[in-house]
This record gives sequence, structure tokens and C-alpha cells, in this order.
Amino acid sequence: GHSASVLNCQFTSYGRQLVSCCADGLIKLWNTQTSECVTTLDGHVDKCWALMVKEDTIVSGAADSLLCFWKDVTAEEEEEEIKEEQLQSEQQQELRNLLFDGKLAAAFSLSLALNMPYKCFRRGGEDTSTG
Repeated sequence: GHSASVLNCQFTSYGRQLVSCCADGLIKLWNTQTSECVTTLDGHVDKCWALMVKEDTIVSGAADSLLCFWKDVTAEEEEEEIKEEQLQSEQQQELRNLLFDGKLAAAFSLSLALNMPYKCFRRGGEDTSTG
């Protein structure tokens, strides 16, 4: 929870989350179903009095004379993670193809770039390790 008095709160995401601000200047985002703090936003050095929630943006105002704009980047981060996983999968498949085709120099170079040099020492690039 907060370490000081809660001064304001607003629901977001159709009531699934709650944003609260308090006298220590911290803003917390809560999951209303689990009552767990999802994240803490630290941008103020004095009491945070004002909150406004609009779509994917939170605006906070505090006694430190600052207005802070907080944008929810969860969707963007998830999309980036999916793209990274897809790229990793494509590169691992390329490594398997290079090994299968006997292009060992290119395979070794790619395995180093992927931080997977051990793949070149396994038959056909198959990963026999556990985990």
C-alpha cells in the first residue's frame, strides 16, 4: 500500500484497475480483482493531489508544481515482446536450416549472434538440453 495518506483515486479500464495518489507523491496502479499493486509511478517530490484518467493516459498534479503525463505502454510492450519472440524463432529456424544444408560457417556465425554457439555442436542443430 501507500506509506502516507491517499489523497485521490480514479478507476480506469472499465473498473478493472484503480489509480491512487498520496501524500508521499507516489501514484499506484491497482488490480481491483486481486487488490495487488501493479506498478508504482514516481514522478513527484511532494504531495500528489490531482488525478485524471483518460483512455491510456493518467495525468497527475502535485504540490511540487508539476503535472505528469503517464501513458500506458502495456500493449506496445507486449507487441514488441511478441515480435522479438517471432524474430528469435525465425533465426533459430534459419540456424537449423544452415546446419541441415551443411553451411557450417554461416551457422556458427548466426549461433554466436544468437548467443547459442552450442547449437553447432549438436547433430543437426537439435537442442538436446533440458529447460
